[in-house]
Amino acid sequence: MDLGLSELFSSRIQETVYQLGETEPQSFNPRKQPDRIHGLQLTTKLENILQQAYAHDDPLQHPPRLTEDVVTTSMNLENGGDPLLFPFLVLEAKSEKGPQNFESMEIQTAFPIKNALKLQYDLLKTRGNTMDVPGGPFVWYLANRGEDWRVYGATVYEEEGRPNYVSVQN
Repeated sequence: MDLGLSELFSSRIQETVYQLGETEPQSFNPRKQPDRIHGLQLTTKLENILQQAYAHDDPLQHPPRLTEDVVTTSMNLENGGDPLLFPFLVLEAKSEKGPQNFESMEIQTAFPIKNALKLQYDLLKTRGNTMDVPGGPFVWYLANRGEDWRVYGATVYEEEGRPNYVSVQN
């Protein structure tokens, strides 16, 4: 029976998000585990692309590398399963009767959202990327507390050559 689920998308439930480049957190904080993160699944086509030689290396500076050696695709490279690639949606929910408010949910998910934006930003800035992306990197964030819902959009803009991360709530 076909449930109508796409093999292109995947998600993680309450998976700890580490700082990019780390395989273990400096100090474990379970509050950095969003309820769910959605991204792309590693398909055969995408895996083949990542296994190809990176075409934009300067042979005088680098020995030949694979695309997967140049492009970071996941926030948690060593999660014990298939990686969640280029996350784009973060979900967090709390009980209406619980002590957490929307501000505490924003704090809990800020780090994972920033990491997801950084992955997209780094991809955009990868040498050889000529794709013009209108608006640039973008991550959705949905939060609900009981029946109250908030929708956020997070993006990156450059100021003086450095990335700045911005989140807007609607």
